[in-house]
This record gives sequence, structure tokens and C-alpha cells, in this order.
Amino acid sequence: MKLFKNFARDEVEKSDGRVLARVDVKRIDRQTREINAFVVEQVSGKTVFKLRFLTSEAKTDYAAYLAGTEFINKFVKEHNYIIDGQVDTNINLPFVQMIENKSARW
Repeated sequence: MKLFKNFARDEVEKSDGRVLARVDVKRIDRQTREINAFVVEQVSGKTVFKLRFLTSEAKTDYAAYLAGTEFINKFVKEHNYIIDGQVDTNINLPFVQMIENKSARW
């Protein structure tokens, strides 16, 4: 294992194999989107995976994001990496919000 000057031995072992992943989606026109996906090792800061492609199959930005994350997940699984957190992106992801209804019905 390679140790770096800025990290103590315990910190290097904790983050060994951990990567940060990002998918950027750029809309070219109504049907075409450019997808840039990359994976960076946390310890060394080296880019270990980089992918750029155009797609007209993804009809929404979210679908393009999912296409990019699919390639990232395959790469991470094949090379035994661990994504630290979630795959980051430049688009607004959909989310579900739970609301409690506090009104009483009689």
C-alpha cells in the first residue's frame, strides 16, 4: 500500500478504494444530450474513469444522468471500488417528500 505525506496511516486505510463519481449532463438540443462521467480516487486524486458521449435516446436530463451512472456503476463493480456517498451531478434530481397531515377528521 502506498502512503501519502498528508495522511496518517489510519486515514489512508479508511479511504482506500473509495472514489468520488460525477455525471454532468449538457443539453445540446431538444433530443440530444452530452454526458460527461468521471470517477476520481479520493486518496490520490487521480481520475480513474472518464467517459464522454452524446445520446438522443435519453429524452430527459434525468434519463441521461441514469445512463451515465450505469456506466460508472459497472466500472466501480468491475474494479472493486466503493463510491463515497452518491453520484454527484449538475442537474436537479427528483425527490420524494413526506408530509404528515396533522388535521383530524371526525
